Amino acid sequence: FEILRRKVEIRNQFKKKVLCFFSLSNPVVFRFKMAHKVKSINSTLLDVENQAIRLGLGEIKKDLPSQGIESRETHFYIDDSEVVGRKDDVSKIVNMLISSSNQEDDDVISVLPIVGMGGLGKTTLAQLVYKDVQVNQHFNEVMWVCVSDVFDVKKILRQILEYLHMPAKESKSAMVESLRQKLEGKKYLLVLDDVWNDDPEKWEALRSCLFGISTSTRNGVIVTTRKHEVASIMGGTLGSHHLENLSEVHCWTVFEQRAFASGGPPKTPEFEAIGRQVAKKCGGVPLAAKVLGGMMHSKKEKSEW
Repeated sequence: FEILRRKVEIRNQFKKKVLCFFSLSNPVVFRFKMAHKVKSINSTLLDVENQAIRLGLGEIKKDLPSQGIESRETHFYIDDSEVVGRKDDVSKIVNMLISSSNQEDDDVISVLPIVGMGGLGKTTLAQLVYKDVQVNQHFNEVMWVCVSDVFDVKKILRQILEYLHMPAKESKSAMVESLRQKLEGKKYLLVLDDVWNDDPEKWEALRSCLFGISTSTRNGVIVTTRKHEVASIMGGTLGSHHLENLSEVHCWTVFEQRAFASGGPPKTPEFEAIGRQVAKKCGGVPLAAKVLGGMMHSKKEKSEW
């Protein structure tokens, strides 16, 4: 049952990203007649959910305590070799975090929002920073929380406890005290992934808890969000990192990795020419290139392209 629950959760997250992209990028959909292919993807993804319903599991709600654990598992299986065109972004963010953390001032928390439209790879970028060797040598603890739609301070604290393999606590004050005992005197990096909250009071409530957890200067907080308002509210003390679209060359590389992977169609000049046209229409959005490349992987005939 637990494995099936995880599959349903992954299906929900993937479907949300795919639907969001295709609703905002009509030229790709219309010019290459991909609407029916998107429906096919949704149908496949729904198979797992339907199986869960038949077993009485139903839909997994985002505010379940287990979300912290599942988010961690779904966000940390990444093949660095498949990430294209983001080395400069990673280097810039890592340098900002480490250089600011070494400054002699009284700031307890340094906030760095990563802002960009859906499908650009904000989570992937944060993931690469999180795994970076320099980051892990510089910070004593690195933690990851998938926030998503509901910005609930107790839920976030609970997920941090789970992430650090610490026992759960009922009250917010008890969670803060438990985390203080664990993190006091240590320098930590906290990633808050997929934040939508635009209520300043909720962010202030979380920030006050973070101040209570550790008084070490220059702890780092990375926030990934689509909304510039969120970045402004959370007061990026290091500024914001605006994630740009991939270059046409990099977008083609992403498409190429998926479409012409082992078992796919032959990479003939004809297939490549069509593929480059498709990749160009993706507009530098890696999620679009991945999805369309994956669709084309099963098409062995030129007429199907």
